[in-house]
Amino acid sequence: MLRLSNPIAIPGRYFYDIGGRRLNNACDHTLYTESRALGEKLGYHEWYALMIHKMCLELPPGTCIGNLGDDTYVKRLTWKDIKGFIMAVSAVARAALKGEPVYVSQAEADRRAFICSDCRHNVMVSCGGCNGIILLANVFLLGRMCKGQDKLGACNLCGCWNAAKVWCSTYVLKRTVKVKKYPENCWNYEEASDA
Repeated sequence: MLRLSNPIAIPGRYFYDIGGRRLNNACDHTLYTESRALGEKLGYHEWYALMIHKMCLELPPGTCIGNLGDDTYVKRLTWKDIKGFIMAVSAVARAALKGEPVYVSQAEADRRAFICSDCRHNVMVSCGGCNGIILLANVFLLGRMCKGQDKLGACNLCGCWNAAKVWCSTYVLKRTVKVKKYPENCWNYEEASDA
């Protein structure tokens, strides 16, 4: 189960899906009462833990800690994501125009993918609005595939789609990825350290 990383944090609004409806309220007790009226069977403490878990699936990565279980993060496409994608496209174009390599070798992409697939920051994400960006990222890949690509989601540290990121050369990464908090066992820790 996921829980808020700050145990004393109180969300501005709580929400809970039941019976095909999304209920939301600033008061968790009122929300529980409304849920019970729609058929909720769980006791308050079990319900509260489940409600927070389900909320965490839609909150920005890093807001919550714990175990996802069989669930996936539900990502909402934000202006920051769109700006990041535009930055990535421009970094690829600049590298190509300067004659710098845009992609790494198949062996390097496979090595990076292996590291990402076992990383706790690799999260499987559901994002309806992101489909267009993923389709465009597939154009960048030009049919390139790496081993274990089906195990790659998004990096919850930088927000990058790992299936594309593992192919990016150091030149492209230096112009796009601005995160300096990668764990030491991450291949991107090495790349970020070179910046």
